[in-house]
Amino acid sequence: MAPRQSVVLELDAGELTTGYPVLAMAGGKNAKAKLLYAECYRQYDETSGTYVKGVRDDAAGTLIGVFDRYEAGGYGTAERPEAYEPFLFRTFRYVALEIETAEEPLTVLSFDYRETGYPLAVKASFSSSDAGLQPLWDISVNTLRRCMHDTYEDCPYYEQLQYAMDTRLQILFTYQLSGDDRLARKAMFDFHSSRLPNGMLQSRYPSMLPQVIPGFSLHWIMMVHDHYLYFGDLSLVRTYMPTIDGVLEWFNQKLDADGLLGPMPSNYWSYVDWVEEWRELQGVPTASRQGSNIIYNLMYAASLKLAAELQDALGRKDGGDEYRSRAEDLIRTVNRTSYSATLGLYQDAPGIEAYSQHAQIWAVLAGAVQGEAAKQLMARTLENRQLAKVSYAMSFFLFRALERADAYERSFELWDIWRDLAALGLTSWVEDPVSQRSDCHAWGRRPSLRIQRPDTRRRPCRSRLWHD
Repeated sequence: MAPRQSVVLELDAGELTTGYPVLAMAGGKNAKAKLLYAECYRQYDETSGTYVKGVRDDAAGTLIGVFDRYEAGGYGTAERPEAYEPFLFRTFRYVALEIETAEEPLTVLSFDYRETGYPLAVKASFSSSDAGLQPLWDISVNTLRRCMHDTYEDCPYYEQLQYAMDTRLQILFTYQLSGDDRLARKAMFDFHSSRLPNGMLQSRYPSMLPQVIPGFSLHWIMMVHDHYLYFGDLSLVRTYMPTIDGVLEWFNQKLDADGLLGPMPSNYWSYVDWVEEWRELQGVPTASRQGSNIIYNLMYAASLKLAAELQDALGRKDGGDEYRSRAEDLIRTVNRTSYSATLGLYQDAPGIEAYSQHAQIWAVLAGAVQGEAAKQLMARTLENRQLAKVSYAMSFFLFRALERADAYERSFELWDIWRDLAALGLTSWVEDPVSQRSDCHAWGRRPSLRIQRPDTRRRPCRSRLWHD
């Protein structure tokens, strides 16, 4: 480049990735370089006056994102280039490289990146008579790869934090793809290490800023139970059983005189899911302002039952019986106070005419409704257009509830959600249908993995898996 010249290049990595960009230069003292990292192109919306996400690879749009600035020292040569490389990896599909020279000419010798991530060895494969499902598998695998480094991450572009709910779903997909539980073991230990004096776990960890989402501690219990189903490692269960007991006792102490969970602490975030109807409370069911959060009650009951299985596996029958008894007491109370016989649906809070898919899903997963009644409930869940709908992440639990209710064939009508996203040119799955802030969020990867529970009469073993 000649002196006093500027150039802008927009480069496509082919898919969203994580890596260390490396810009190698010779000469060009005081030349300025700007490296902008974007997940996608954005289109200008005249109605809102903002740039919005549409077709992600439409180059007619604009690249917007975080950036690095670098000023050349001018000492590089072709044999010994001056190179810029950030200390922390960057996330991008597209990079806008903008260079402006000063009084000296500059030679850009190369611009490349070193891909980085956890060494995930994908051993599973997928095939289907429906060719339209293959891109969904490929996008899911890439999404998981991009959210695995020294920890699991919610998203590589923004927080880069390990959240319990996100991590549980990522771990399950990791088991299915590779059978590798090393990062999963680290994640379980990380959350165990985040324990607060009251027994609760932090919702994201490691983190400088403590945050507690009560439901995420229950997802961690599910995480430990998942590992037992896959690997039958009783030593791991024994290590974490005291922490599980502490979490469940925290919830037990929150039960009011009516037998349901009382209000959560005001400094805790009682998040359930990113839902348009719950936008005002940032993912907290709106009805919970008027009464007990029934979704949390059902999640707690489901977790008690899973913990009972772990107690049984350790030979602690009394502990298992106690947890089952607690769960059944809670379920009876939920069925008595929060089921609308008129609509055939569970309410988001007792006596409040507010309903969501979430409450129905967790009623099935907790065993509050079973058999043909569960199957009919899931049919109403899918057919009632007035219910608050699950996001991409919570769809995993919708699929599990359909499976539990022997209605899994109803899941196939749900795949258009992911087909439509793939048609937008995405190479990783977005965060949620409300904000779509992040274009890479691993909790939205394939929701359909199915886990066969081992025969509890025999020694636990790795469960068999199916690919739909």
